[in-house]
Amino acid sequence: MRTLILIFCCLSLPLTVSAHKKKHDHGHDHHHEHKHQHGDGQGLGSHVHGEVEISLVSSEKQLAVQLSGPAESFIGFEHEAKTDEEKKKIADLKERWTKNLFEMFTFKSGVCKPVAPSIKISALQDKNGKTIGHSTVNAEAVLECPFDLKGQSLTVKLRELFPRIEVLKIEALPENKNPIVRELKGETKVVGIEF
Repeated sequence: MRTLILIFCCLSLPLTVSAHKKKHDHGHDHHHEHKHQHGDGQGLGSHVHGEVEISLVSSEKQLAVQLSGPAESFIGFEHEAKTDEEKKKIADLKERWTKNLFEMFTFKSGVCKPVAPSIKISALQDKNGKTIGHSTVNAEAVLECPFDLKGQSLTVKLRELFPRIEVLKIEALPENKNPIVRELKGETKVVGIEF
């Protein structure tokens, strides 16, 4: 498992993010990328509403998954949760990621068990450390499978489960194969990736 995590950390492929124009329900237009810093000081890069990025790295019977995207795409808002309903949406997302990953990532050969899944919703800060309204979901997990992933087909259902995701960018690094890049948008809600 250490090998997989090292491979995942070192070979995680950055995605090029293009800007798009969209009116959002929180009162202002987004026709540019947002470049902010996480509260922990790490650079986020582009923050484009409706766009979610996934990196997948396989090794024998394991799949490392890393996901990043605007909180709005998952829970419908980006500000700090204030109401009970907003707090429940965050709790539901965290539970879904930590306990029900099989809903999002499925193999035809069976169910894989998530190991150490983590998810954070980070409030973005400006250069002076002041919290601003944009938040990002960052999640990762390792899936341990009872079968070898070579030749397996993975179905990714994020756009089906989270309809606010307009563009899903996937970069996969199968063991001993060339990288695979997919982009889902429009009516396409589910994608299959051959490992």
